[in-house]
Amino acid sequence: MEMILNEDYCKIVYEKDINLMTLTWLKHPSPEEYKYAFTKRVEAIKKYKIPKLITDTRKEGVVSPSSKKWLETVAIPEAVQGGLKYVASVLDHDAFKKYYLTKIKSTSEQVGMEFKIFDNNLEEALNWILSKPN
Repeated sequence: MEMILNEDYCKIVYEKDINLMTLTWLKHPSPEEYKYAFTKRVEAIKKYKIPKLITDTRKEGVVSPSSKKWLETVAIPEAVQGGLKYVASVLDHDAFKKYYLTKIKSTSEQVGMEFKIFDNNLEEALNWILSKPN
């Protein structure tokens, strides 16, 4: 296990033995923190050629429109170019978060990434992502 980012708002871990990255939001990030976390994520994906990612967004809060736009136009395409193929995203029952993740899912699929949303079930997300090939 390698810690990619360990901040009070986010933890990013790379599990080398299963070639999986996990990103866990611990609280609502500022726009700068949001971009920094995703930049660190993309750097690690490129460095290790990581095909699988689990994001736990249950404590992330509402993402600003400018951060969402940056994610869609910069971070997602760069992650896919770096080798990311599968994303499992866990959310709480927040309607705004579901809308945000549904838009991110659509953007991801347009650039060739398989993206699945899981309602409050990290174990189910992990089982799904581990069933995908490296």
